[in-house]
Amino acid sequence: MKILDMKYVPHPIALQALRRAKVELEAVKPHLGLGEEALSSMISGNVIDTTRSYLTRFSKCTPEKAEKAFEKLKEVLNNEYEAAVMINIKPRVPEEAADILRLLRRSAPDPELASKVVDILLEICG
Repeated sequence: MKILDMKYVPHPIALQALRRAKVELEAVKPHLGLGEEALSSMISGNVIDTTRSYLTRFSKCTPEKAEKAFEKLKEVLNNEYEAAVMINIKPRVPEEAADILRLLRRSAPDPELASKVVDILLEICG
């Protein structure tokens, strides 16, 4: 197996991709020529089950809303990683968002930016 691409995405979007991958793997299962045991471990191995459990437990937004928030936050923050982190943590007040941005950027963010991040998250994810 080879990793072709890597992107930072919020937990709900990762969970959706994991679910989609399972469905796609089930669909092509007859054509892979692998034994049932190998396929079962690919579909529901320990790592996949643990990842699915983690993403389900800690997702704070639906995948659809997370995608919308992710697009808006990428525009506002000009940083895909920061946008994903903000959706994963989902700060509820500007001070919390400012603290997170301060850690990520290693400098004090504009207070208006922190407020805008919280407004976007509250508007889209609730």
